[in-house]
Amino acid sequence: MIFVVSRIPGDYVSSLKKSVLRRVPLERAFDSLVSLEANYVVEQYRKVVAESSDRFGYLYILNIIRNNYSPDLNFILARLLKNEDREVRLEAVSIVGELSVLKLISDVESLFSREADPQLREACLKVMAGLGPSNADVIHVLMGMDLPAQLRKYVLSIAYRNGSPELKEVVSNEVGSLLCSSEQEKVLAGIWLVGELRLSHLRTELEGHFGMDNPRAFGVIIGATAQMRDFELLTAYIKHIGYDQIRDYETLNRNLALFGSKSFHIIYDIISSIIESKTYFELEKCLHTLQFIPTKDSLDFLANILLDFNIPLVRKEALNCVAKIKKANTHLDYNLFIEKLPGEIDRCKEYCRYFKVIMSWNPDSLLLIELARNIEHRVWIIFKTMDMFYPDLAIFDSYYRITQTSREQVSSGYVKAKSIEYLESLIKDEHSEFLHLLESIVFEDGFFFDVASLPGPPLKIEDVYEHVLTHSYHWLRVSAILDMPPGIQKRFEPISKETEDMIPVLERIHFLRKVSLFKGFSIMEMMMLAQITQDVKFEAGHVLFEIGDPGDALYIILEGRINIVNESGSLLNTLQQPQCFGEIAVLDKAGRAAKAICVDDCRMLMISSNDFQEILEKYPILYKNIVYILTTWLREDKVRSSGGPP
Repeated sequence: MIFVVSRIPGDYVSSLKKSVLRRVPLERAFDSLVSLEANYVVEQYRKVVAESSDRFGYLYILNIIRNNYSPDLNFILARLLKNEDREVRLEAVSIVGELSVLKLISDVESLFSREADPQLREACLKVMAGLGPSNADVIHVLMGMDLPAQLRKYVLSIAYRNGSPELKEVVSNEVGSLLCSSEQEKVLAGIWLVGELRLSHLRTELEGHFGMDNPRAFGVIIGATAQMRDFELLTAYIKHIGYDQIRDYETLNRNLALFGSKSFHIIYDIISSIIESKTYFELEKCLHTLQFIPTKDSLDFLANILLDFNIPLVRKEALNCVAKIKKANTHLDYNLFIEKLPGEIDRCKEYCRYFKVIMSWNPDSLLLIELARNIEHRVWIIFKTMDMFYPDLAIFDSYYRITQTSREQVSSGYVKAKSIEYLESLIKDEHSEFLHLLESIVFEDGFFFDVASLPGPPLKIEDVYEHVLTHSYHWLRVSAILDMPPGIQKRFEPISKETEDMIPVLERIHFLRKVSLFKGFSIMEMMMLAQITQDVKFEAGHVLFEIGDPGDALYIILEGRINIVNESGSLLNTLQQPQCFGEIAVLDKAGRAAKAICVDDCRMLMISSNDFQEILEKYPILYKNIVYILTTWLREDKVRSSGGPP
């Protein structure tokens, strides 16, 4: 066995190791925790008291109690509710509420009565509202207190749920008064109570605040309508504010899930609205609701999404949701998705054939970028679907090891061939066309690079463009506009006019596509990037920045040359189109490490530091590209210093 293993190339073994490590789910760490006996926990607590008596020791004990609770540990919780450290008291209150430790409710009430910290007082009231007061006298004491609206709402909740009918009437009237207040905090408290207590008779008053201008309003109103189980009211609110104004998708998804399949048409409408607006940043968040509804209806809805929307972001998130539902409910029938694989494979082959035709006609066509992203997406979809039905394939992670190859590594071909061979042993003859397709496609560090000629009827360039312009989604069509073959330009003149205003931005994309920093970006992503760039011009001799200047922008050269000079005046490098520079100072905020001088009259695209930080948040792929650039620099520097290849 050792002899056999020693013959396997190191890169192949390394890639397999990375695959396994990458696939180990985090939750296994929690599954492996040993259940601890109460006596052991008590012993650990006494040890902390005797030896250190510090915050972190007590927080450690509280974490053990959370995962190994026993009534025998109540005395520890009671003591920690009186601990001198605020964070310890706060965590102890949280655990009492989380574990519903009713026997300690009087201890929480005592803590509230003596506590001055607003956050701790609110935490105590939350627990009291959830578990109920220890006796009726507590309710009357609380009702007599003069508290801010943020705390008063919990008192009213306690009184309504645990008080007499007369007291409930008093609470209901006070909620009505809160809704009529001119103070936003009181109004928000009133809205929260309408939902929490399901006061449907105040529905009209709640609806009157749909236009409320407050950053917290969306979450509070959505939560209230969902708590009331009033789907009509929730729908009315979402339509009132507009789909394009939704920002807090986490809150929306959590509350939509309470309505089950009723929520599907809202999700569908939101997706359609975002697609119509041509800005896809929020698309993947729209489907998160389905993760909380692991039912056959959800699967049918997701299958329709995959069919209706030929948008990579939508389809990717839809399949991620299917995988999560399968994990939550293994008994549902998922064969519908494996049955769709032949169609996915055919579409991927079709895009590959289009790519080959366009590459031979115009290697600089923007359509190649969008086709490459679509081919990558289709390959991912096929592997993701197979992962759900072939668990061994998921562990082996053929997708990762087939796509994360490099033409520069001699062993990459071996890794790919062995991965395809293993894939073939699992799927047998079921999807042989996909195996042939994988053999034809060339990947480079996770990105589609090229494809060998595939069998099929001859394709003319006009046929490809006609199909793209009539049967594809918006950004695939846009990417075809600038370089349409002359013979079909007149036929598709309406589409050209529709996108005329995009032409200046598309021309910028021609430069951006050559910048290694933005490798792997789609046309839509580059379009968003192009819109935040500023076209700037500088005369020869102009100093762009000095050593130590703040990294307030990065630059992409369109015309001219830039000299990069060190502190002693020595020339480090001369840059020209389409090179990018200045990004490191933008990232590390440590100031410019060199001086930049215009050799000629220069024209550049500038991206401000703030805009670049926003792009980084939206596109983590940038970090990968930056690492690639830095390693290239280090390699080149090593070559220069040694006088030869590394």
